Amino acid sequence: MQAERLAVAEVAADRLREERDGDDDIVQAVPPEQLEPLNRALAEAALATPALDYVGAVLQMQRYARRVAAFWDDVDVVLTPGLGVKSRLVPPGASEATLERADALSAYVIETIREDAMGARPGTHLEVTLPAEASTVDLASVRDALAGLGRRGIAVSVRCDAPVSAAIPGPPATEGGGGVS
Repeated sequence: MQAERLAVAEVAADRLREERDGDDDIVQAVPPEQLEPLNRALAEAALATPALDYVGAVLQMQRYARRVAAFWDDVDVVLTPGLGVKSRLVPPGASEATLERADALSAYVIETIREDAMGARPGTHLEVTLPAEASTVDLASVRDALAGLGRRGIAVSVRCDAPVSAAIPGPPATEGGGGVS
């Protein structure tokens, strides 16, 4: 702790020397009366903040950023709670699923779906459907969690249901077969 305070004091002293050498001309570029009230208050607070306090806050922010980054080392899947997920395992050459699941979206359920697929034979197709309300993070997290199945010969498709408003039928097909699908 003492070494950290010494480092903070050294950085603060360097900053003070820079300010004395004329590096603070950027702050003086706009007269305070020409600033918006919020910007003026921020500028005044910045000028009133001792360098030691500023450097201490920067070091604290950096420590916090390292803790946040370390958290993500242990997290594999980030999911929105309360969403449902449906999955189907369709064996090669079959049109019907041999196993279907519908459950609340959780890391446990995604792992269960993954284990189901790991027990299937190569050529099986795993279809996973999230609700329309699922975020792009949900979609990406599920795709990432199931990505390794392709190496085992399991075809994986992960998609979101269409929103209710998007389920409105398109124009009818023309005689040439060039309709909207």
